[in-house]
Amino acid sequence: MKNKFKNNKAELARELGVSRTTVSKAISRGKAGSKFFGGLMEYCEANNLNFRDYVLLSSEKEKKE
Repeated sequence: MKNKFKNNKAELARELGVSRTTVSKAISRGKAGSKFFGGLMEYCEANNLNFRDYVLLSSEKEKKE
């Protein structure tokens, strides 16, 4: 979000097809629902990105800390 969307949650939300609230909750809580992930996966597919590069699962997050 920082690089592509200049840290703008509203712009990210528009691109993912979700509400700004959904993006805010995903970022602040570190958890996201199916709407967020569905939008993220579609965005990544349309832009030749691997969504796994943008999703940290609990075990991956713990390894990085």
